[in-house]
Amino acid sequence: MSAAHSPLSRAGRQLLLLAGLGSLWWMRWEDQDASAAALLGLLGASALALLWLGAQPLLYRLGACSRATLLGILAGVGAAPLSAVLMLFKNAWHGHLFPDYPLGMVLALLERAPAWALAGALAGLALGLLAELALGRCRQA
Repeated sequence: MSAAHSPLSRAGRQLLLLAGLGSLWWMRWEDQDASAAALLGLLGASALALLWLGAQPLLYRLGACSRATLLGILAGVGAAPLSAVLMLFKNAWHGHLFPDYPLGMVLALLERAPAWALAGALAGLALGLLAELALGRCRQA
């Protein structure tokens, strides 16, 4: 199986499509809540991380826990800058005198990147452990 047709790449393309459609829908609305931008940024970063991991054939030698943890780290690190870009793009798109997302809000979101990376790593590790357990690879103590 080539890297372009791996299950991770397929899931990444589908998630990227979902994030793109969600972003287009979100751009229409007037809101000042950063949670939608953060969620869309996380979806987009997760999709890009899946696409990158799917293109790395050497990473298939790693276990499910390691791959899931790496995916979580990449998604967590990428979510903050991608969310900030979405917020800035929406500010430019709407062109208000007072932007929906002031610069202080965007910078505060970027400050959370290390915490999001840690949260992504822990969530990825948990999902990886669940996958290992479901596949029956975990040993009973």
